[in-house]
Amino acid sequence: MSTESLLSVHGLRKTFGGIVAIDGLELEVKRNSITGLIGPNGAGKTTAFKTISGFHDPDEGEVVFDGQDITANSVQAIVDAGLTRTFQEARTFPSMTVFENLLIGHRGHRGEGLLQSSAGVKTYASDERTAMERADQLLDYLQLNDRKDKQASQLAVGERKLLEIGRALMTEPDLILLDEPMAGLPADVTADIIEYIERIRSERDQTFLIIEHDMDTIMSICDKIAVMDAGKKIAAGTAEEIQNDSAVIDAYLGTESP
Repeated sequence: MSTESLLSVHGLRKTFGGIVAIDGLELEVKRNSITGLIGPNGAGKTTAFKTISGFHDPDEGEVVFDGQDITANSVQAIVDAGLTRTFQEARTFPSMTVFENLLIGHRGHRGEGLLQSSAGVKTYASDERTAMERADQLLDYLQLNDRKDKQASQLAVGERKLLEIGRALMTEPDLILLDEPMAGLPADVTADIIEYIERIRSERDQTFLIIEHDMDTIMSICDKIAVMDAGKKIAAGTAEEIQNDSAVIDAYLGTESP
């Protein structure tokens, strides 16, 4: 894990009417790390993800990614900068094949083929070839080769999770925000997804920020963990430090020590 900060969030605040969802959030993610973001239901984790990734505009604060202020950027501009996210329920296109789903994720693959000017045809064709080659490589990497021509609706839940991670990787990101990647998975599939995340981090120098309610996963996979409660960060540290933090025990893990 690098000591260089890839994502820095400062004083982030987001309200909805009179409800404060995020209140002065401070967060840092080191390059090539796996960082966890946990907290009780309603703590503001998902709102934080949506605000960092451009789905919500913050009321206050800033989001700095790879040295650039991306606070006011659009979702597409943030993806182009190298930050992408997945969702708790895998958002695949069920009637499209696995291969086509991966192509949708390719940076620059935006359904423009029929609208290209003649001057851009060669560039577009080259980009399409690159996308197809990358998709084939990811199918092999994620062991989904035999599902290439299957409709996404035919995949098992764990395979859909892998497909969404693959689609995120198609954007060639520096940072992936994973929103509850283990939700709804049996223990054996959870173990497989954990193995893939760790492998992607080590082999592809990938950085992850993960929301997850499965504490065993968070404690085993994350280099650092940040804890939110009532829109604020109340603690940050290693798994051992978090497990022994009195504020975390009180707000999230209960009043009795584990």
